[in-house]
Amino acid sequence: NVIRTDGGIALAEALQVNNSLQRLEILMGSIGQRGAKAFARTLKVNTSLQSLNLSDNKIGDDGVISLANALEKNQALVHIDLGNNTIGDDGAAALAENIQLNSTLLHVEVTRNQIGDSGATSLAEGIRGNSTLQTLDVSNNEIGATGAYALNDALGAVVTPPNVRFEGNKFSDRMF
Repeated sequence: NVIRTDGGIALAEALQVNNSLQRLEILMGSIGQRGAKAFARTLKVNTSLQSLNLSDNKIGDDGVISLANALEKNQALVHIDLGNNTIGDDGAAALAENIQLNSTLLHVEVTRNQIGDSGATSLAEGIRGNSTLQTLDVSNNEIGATGAYALNDALGAVVTPPNVRFEGNKFSDRMF
């Protein structure tokens, strides 16, 4: 069944009082920005959810900005997958800013979005400011040479660099 906005909101609200669910996947639904904002409110108070996959849910930049802002307060989530949600540079910038403030998040996936050089450069700054991130997947976005170089430079600047996957973007694999 496809979970739409109202279903996403109801599920998010239920998770605000749930202390046992550790993993949730809502794939190929259409919770949209309103659903994402409801999940953001949940992430601020939920202490058990460790993995959240909201791939293919039409979240957009506004929805991911809300989710990203919740990461500052959340100390349980270790994996978030926001693939194929029409996330652009603004959403990537919000994620980057809040990745720096979160010490529990280990894996971030934003594959198949619309992140370009500006968003990749922001994410590079997020990598520089985070010592716990293990994986950042930005595959199949709109990242060109400028963004790829920024990510590569960030990897060289941190003591324990995360694994960054960025194949399927606009730059040539021969660059590295």
